[in-house]
Amino acid sequence: MTLGDALANQIVTGLQTAADDSSTEADRLRSLCRDGNPLPLVALHWPLVTLDDWQRDIVASVFDPAIREVFVKGNAGCGKGAAAALAVCLYYDCHQDARVIITRDSFDKAVSVMFAEVVTWFRRMAVAPDGVILSAEIGSGYRRRISVANPATEEGFSGVHGENVLFLFDEATAIPDARYDLADTQASKFIALANPRTTGGRFREAFPASNPDETTTILGSYGRRRCITVGGMDCRNVREGCLRRPIAPIGGVEIDGVKYAHGEPIDAEDYQKVKPIIPGQICYDEFKGHLEKEGWWSQIFAHGRFPEEDPERQMIPSSWLHAPMQRWKRWRALRRRKSDRQFFERLDRLLPIEAIGLDVALSTAGDESVLCVGGSKGVRSLHSIRIRDATQLTDWVLGTMSDQYSIDLTREEIPVGVDYGGGFGNAVGDPLRRQGVRVIEIRGNDSSNVDPRVYANMRSEMYGELAARLDPQGQFASLPFMLPEDQMLRDELAAVERLYVARDGLKFRVTPKVKVQGFKDVQSLHQKLGRSPDRADAVCYFWRALQWQGADLGEWLDAGAF
Repeated sequence: MTLGDALANQIVTGLQTAADDSSTEADRLRSLCRDGNPLPLVALHWPLVTLDDWQRDIVASVFDPAIREVFVKGNAGCGKGAAAALAVCLYYDCHQDARVIITRDSFDKAVSVMFAEVVTWFRRMAVAPDGVILSAEIGSGYRRRISVANPATEEGFSGVHGENVLFLFDEATAIPDARYDLADTQASKFIALANPRTTGGRFREAFPASNPDETTTILGSYGRRRCITVGGMDCRNVREGCLRRPIAPIGGVEIDGVKYAHGEPIDAEDYQKVKPIIPGQICYDEFKGHLEKEGWWSQIFAHGRFPEEDPERQMIPSSWLHAPMQRWKRWRALRRRKSDRQFFERLDRLLPIEAIGLDVALSTAGDESVLCVGGSKGVRSLHSIRIRDATQLTDWVLGTMSDQYSIDLTREEIPVGVDYGGGFGNAVGDPLRRQGVRVIEIRGNDSSNVDPRVYANMRSEMYGELAARLDPQGQFASLPFMLPEDQMLRDELAAVERLYVARDGLKFRVTPKVKVQGFKDVQSLHQKLGRSPDRADAVCYFWRALQWQGADLGEWLDAGAF
């Protein structure tokens, strides 16, 4: 053997010994990770990574033997996805039988966002485990893999059995509740991540009802659940004033005694002192921008808190109802206090009776029949009754209008909107028509008259057009509207949400009153409220009757008195 051969053997032997030592150390840290301490293995695989405390919390919680579910809500760009991706890579590395299923609102987005994040960290692992990276899967053998499931079908959420099955739901507020149910039957561990956009659904229900914005551990249906909330100020880049761009943010900034006004360029030397510490994480200038947006936006995307309302899904957020109900309350108080006939008549002219809506429910113990009376400036009154007999209900409608408003519906041309789409609407509407009442037949499943490209049916059109009238930032914002101060009405209107039925994100239906075929993953209004939305429907029928009459919204009077 030559000297060169001897030296080569020594080098090879040394490299092999180092590799063996490294492998032994990795095995020791994998065992430590499986026992509930993954952070040393993080340091081995990604020695240069910098994590926030809450990111370490996410990773540690996934491997805590006492915790089964980890729910994380956070501000935009905080880095919750990166922490979850680290946990996925470690889970795959530690368990030879690991099965990880990733999903989000669509298969393509799951591949391009969360799976891509996992692939990025997988490729950076210092001691990479076996695995072939494919377009939507990482795997080494039949039992060990990371794959993407399509949220539109159930197949990817069932039949995944084993000792170490991890489900990761990204943008979890957009995933149907039924997928949670299936995943819960398979999962050993479960991670759900989202910006907290919603006021309901399984993701919202996973957090404590009393204090949902507190990081805590609670008991869930399948054991302990770690609930983590991340706000902008929990992010190190924000806390330490890091800037994405060398421009002073809103409010200005001071760097080592040098003050820069909002929008002023920052010197290159000073900018080096405030460059991002954690790559990819939101910075102070971006956080300040989120804070400048409307309340619900900053609540969600700056602070990572659940909103009081969900403007992206709700047809009519409850905040839109405050001003109309306050106007009605003041009108009602004046009407009760004043006895002067002329003043009384002037008050009534502020809320003229031009249309009526009738929601029919022939029952003495269940849902109510509701009569909505109003005009172009709003709803004057809601009347309700429980009657089983259609003839008696017909008499009640005519009698209420005669006794309360001195209006004979059989003689006056006031349209009455009645739901003919199902139930008992025709049992009351037809007799009213035979007595001379102008009955407007409303069928919720009919095609939209206003815009079939947006409204999937007449029911969605009625709620959509009513929402447009109530929108405080919409085209009718300067034209006041009134609604009775009624908590049941407020709850019912706020419970109605858009259900998009086309890929373009334009055409929608609204939340069904009861469970219907094709929307089995959607919570019905009856499930949400514990009752039928009788008052909200009556208001919509009134609104439809008013539109049918051809009321000219452009000529509505403004509310100088309000």
